[in-house]
Order: sequence, then structure tokens, then C-alpha cells
Amino acid sequence: MKPNFQPKDIEKTIKNLTKEGLKIANLASQGHDWESVVTPLDQMEFELGQHTSVNSHLNSVMFNEEFNAEYEKTLPLITNFYSEVSTNKTLYEA
Repeated sequence: MKPNFQPKDIEKTIKNLTKEGLKIANLASQGHDWESVVTPLDQMEFELGQHTSVNSHLNSVMFNEEFNAEYEKTLPLITNFYSEVSTNKTLYEA
């Protein structure tokens, strides 16, 4: 998935990535070794990080109200994703 540079696309992209990330976290919580637990999470977080860093950078360098409004909609999505993953007891125990 390539980063979206249009304001209308960034919330949708982050929403899809975090939704998919939660599915991956749930599958990883059933794993029993590094490859089945950490590797899929690491790959997913890398992809999410690529998108969020590009969006953050673009918000800084080409700041306009439209982009900023859409960018700010992604912040709760990202926060909720990491909160859910970091408090997933089953994942912790895997």
C-alpha cells in the first residue's frame, strides 16, 4: 500500500491499516513463537509507521486547513490501535 497524499484518503488509509493491524494482533496472540507472534506485528507496525510518518511530514511542510483536519482524524485511530495492542493480555501471554 502506497502512502496517500490527498487529504480525503489519509483517514481511510489509516482506518484500514489499524483495522487490519488489530486482526493481525488477534492472530498473533494465538502464536507460540517469534515468527508467529512478533514478525507479523513488526511488519504491520512498519507499514503503519510509514504512512503515519509521511502524513505527519506532509502536514508539517504543506500545512493547510483541509489536510490538517483530515490528519487530525487519524490521531485517535492510531492512539486507539496502539492502546488496544499494548493492553491485549492474550497477546502479552503469547
